[in-house]
Amino acid sequence: APPKRSVSGGVLGPDARASAGATVGVRASNVRGTTDDRGRFMLIGLTEGAHVLDASAQGFISPGPEALRGLAVEVTQQPLTDVELRLRVPGTISGKILAGGRPVQGARIGLYYLFADGLGGRLEPFALDHIATSSAAGTFTLSDLAPGRLPLEPLHTLALVGSLRDEGAAIRPSAARPVL
Repeated sequence: APPKRSVSGGVLGPDARASAGATVGVRASNVRGTTDDRGRFMLIGLTEGAHVLDASAQGFISPGPEALRGLAVEVTQQPLTDVELRLRVPGTISGKILAGGRPVQGARIGLYYLFADGLGGRLEPFALDHIATSSAAGTFTLSDLAPGRLPLEPLHTLALVGSLRDEGAAIRPSAARPVL
């Protein structure tokens, strides 16, 4: 059997404070751990090679779609001891889709991030398709969004309100901040 290696580091919240009790795992494996009161973790039992780490904690998100979420690390004979994962406070966008001044029911809402801050730094642009549909009143709410910058793109055949289509939106963390 190949020798088992370890990865250790810390999990921080967006304010750079340690995130105690966060779960850290290795994608496509059963290797998991929990951070201590200083936000430190150690994962033991990894094989040498490329792995992707992910983290989660109540009140925080690991931003990005599955393919981008996580932090790629290379495990070698030498212990990897300085991994830093940064969780983000999710944001929310609510809005209304109008055409000719009337609400549009059934408009599919998608997002295209110009950038977002991920676990290990800035993520490349990415899209999330059809993550909400407008109600009979034309309203929608998108929650658990990664902080970042994006234009909102209604996916509907009708002409839509310019401010929703053309203006970008900066997603900022919700006002309620969890206790770290």
